Amino acid sequence: MKICYFGTVCREETFQNICIRSKVKPSAAPQVFESMLIKGFDNIQDLNVEVNTFLPIPSIPLGFSLIWGRNKEKLTSKIYSRWLPALNIQIIKQFCFLIGTSVILMSWLFRNNKERDKVIFLYSIYMPVALPAIIIAHLFRCRIVSLVTDLPSFMFAYSREKGIKSLLVPIFVWLSRLIESHFDGYVLLTEQMNNVVNKRGKPHIVMEGLVNQDDFLGIHTFDEYDETRVIMYAGTLNKKFGIVNLIKGFMALPDKDLSLWFFGGGDVSDEILEYIKADPRIHYLGVKLRSEVLEHEIKATLLVNPRPSDEEFTKYSFPSKNMEYMASGTPLLTTKLPGMPEEYYEHVYLFDDESVEGMARTMEWILNLPKEELHAKGAAAKEFVLREKNNIVQAKRIIDMIKTMKDR
Repeated sequence: MKICYFGTVCREETFQNICIRSKVKPSAAPQVFESMLIKGFDNIQDLNVEVNTFLPIPSIPLGFSLIWGRNKEKLTSKIYSRWLPALNIQIIKQFCFLIGTSVILMSWLFRNNKERDKVIFLYSIYMPVALPAIIIAHLFRCRIVSLVTDLPSFMFAYSREKGIKSLLVPIFVWLSRLIESHFDGYVLLTEQMNNVVNKRGKPHIVMEGLVNQDDFLGIHTFDEYDETRVIMYAGTLNKKFGIVNLIKGFMALPDKDLSLWFFGGGDVSDEILEYIKADPRIHYLGVKLRSEVLEHEIKATLLVNPRPSDEEFTKYSFPSKNMEYMASGTPLLTTKLPGMPEEYYEHVYLFDDESVEGMARTMEWILNLPKEELHAKGAAAKEFVLREKNNIVQAKRIIDMIKTMKDR
């Protein structure tokens, strides 16, 4: 089988350079997710994957580069990616992606005209890429599949856009909603997504997320538990994700030997610094390399995700952070998100009450459990996701679904 893949994935060194040199840091979640998926594809025999990358560099003046060409990068032993060239100015960049996608796809389809077993695969319904891809797929009668990590209608729900972007977002979302039901297959994070994007009842699978076994070779023994206990959150620091309630709940805990670590960036970062002045047990460590974050996750006592379960967007998301947390071997405390299947419940601790007082009570109860129980909880969660949700298993599930899809 041959796959023409479009996404934002690039080499780790390239992504770190983008983060260091850009005024606004791109989210690390897509980079991590796609890297694991590509490595999963790399382990499947008789699969040829051609990766095309639209780089996540913010537009000038927030980004650092004005123009880039079709550079080639090695992602795995067998898979390379090529950048979609662009002039990095708002609107012009999106137009470059649209033209670049069209040219690359038509070239790929002509070169593989006699190949029957081929498919176009998109990471996310990103309109400048998805629109030409769908049109060309229809014209050439080629199957097209999208991995939907965020519904188009919620893509900009976590931040407030300014300037010309605020004017373009409604148009962008409207066009994305028009095309979201025109794929031949879907890879979704939650079952609830299917009712929104897959109105024609095309083949789909729900995968929640994936983990890379090689990232989590360390074992959390809780040897340091008696000396210091650490609650940790790593990810996007936006108010919509319940960060403030978590902080206030933590500040209500009386134990002076506790610590609360934050990694990442977002609209609540500056507010965290104000809370640190009131409670020195809170620590903000900023945006770090993923390898460093993983090391701290293994050292922590409890990993927490306070994302509110009553927000509409939580039906259509499964935080990749939850999967990473579970794979670390450190126990996870999370809200009961509507998109989380019940098979996860026995492997995590859950907030029954998401108020400040409820969060404080739950955290205090867990931190007073024997370290042997915490170790067992984390170890069982790790074994579960590494066995059932690893990137090789999930990549095979995607390929198996594609094989069931009929040609156009």
